[in-house]
Amino acid sequence: MVLFSVLIALGTYLVMMQIGSMFMTVNFLDGFILPLLQFLVLFVIVSGLTFAASKLTAQSLTIYDVLAKTGAYTVPYMFIYVLGILLSLINLPFAGTFFFVSLLGPILFIPTLILLEKPAKGYDRIYVLIGLYLVSFILSGLLLQNVVGTFFGGFMDSIFSGF
Repeated sequence: MVLFSVLIALGTYLVMMQIGSMFMTVNFLDGFILPLLQFLVLFVIVSGLTFAASKLTAQSLTIYDVLAKTGAYTVPYMFIYVLGILLSLINLPFAGTFFFVSLLGPILFIPTLILLEKPAKGYDRIYVLIGLYLVSFILSGLLLQNVVGTFFGGFMDSIFSGF
């Protein structure tokens, strides 16, 4: 999960450098460190929510099991992200789809896989998953809003610096 967060932060930084180089200077802290920390926190929160959901469904998973399964299931999505980076370097128009799928996987698909692995004795897994999805999408939306806000905030600061 840490390596995937580093790749996402690096991709964000490179995109900000490529797009923003004409208009503004990109700060390493805003372009790399903050997205890295935000995605690390997002993965930890999604893992924590998955653990809480496993306890609501009365599954016998420990937090270490959930973290290990989340990390293992993240590997294919990391490769999809790298494939998206490679396809974007050769300017293929559908490379953004790979980014979207690779970021949606750890938030949506991995908790589903973990919760549906074992039989549940507690609350119905469908309702728990719906609640998990809502909280995860709200947190992801806040994260995305913050990353985009950082980029466009720096962009607008550079445009209106003379005013």
